[in-house]
Amino acid sequence: MMRVAPVWLLAALAGLGGTTAFAQQQADLDYDTKVAEPAYEAEHPAVLFDEAHNNLHTVGGLYKPFADLISHDGYRVEDNHKPFSEDVLAPYRILIIACAKGAERGQFGAGHPAFTLAECDAVEAWVKQGGSLLLVTDIFAFGAAAQVLG
Repeated sequence: MMRVAPVWLLAALAGLGGTTAFAQQQADLDYDTKVAEPAYEAEHPAVLFDEAHNNLHTVGGLYKPFADLISHDGYRVEDNHKPFSEDVLAPYRILIIACAKGAERGQFGAGHPAFTLAECDAVEAWVKQGGSLLLVTDIFAFGAAAQVLG
C-alpha cells in the first residue's frame, strides 16, 4: 500500500523550497569581467540601472558582475533611486530594470505593480524616442509587479 504524505508536510516542504531559492542566489564576485576589446572606447553610452522599485538585482548586489562587465565594455552605469520621469530618463540611452517588486520581500503587496502609471507613460515615451529598455522579470512576485510596465 502506498503512503501519502500529509498535506501540511507537503505545504511546509513547498514553503521551504521557495525561501531557499532566494537564499541560494549570490553574485560571483570572482568572475573576471574585463573586456579585451571594449565596444565603446571614445563614446560611453549612459545606462540607468533601476534601484528605485524594491529591486532584487542591483548594481552593487546580485548584478554587480553584470554591471562591471558592461562598464568594462565602455558603458557608463549609474544607479537610479528616483521614480521614472522624462527628466530622469532623458540623459540615458539604456534603462535596465531587474526584478522590481511592489513592496519589500515578505511584505504584503510584493506582487502589486511596482510602477505608477505616470512612470509607465514616461518609460513608454522615452522608448518611442529611441531609448532601449532591458526589463528582467522572474518568478512571483517580479512578473506581476512589472506587468503594467510590460
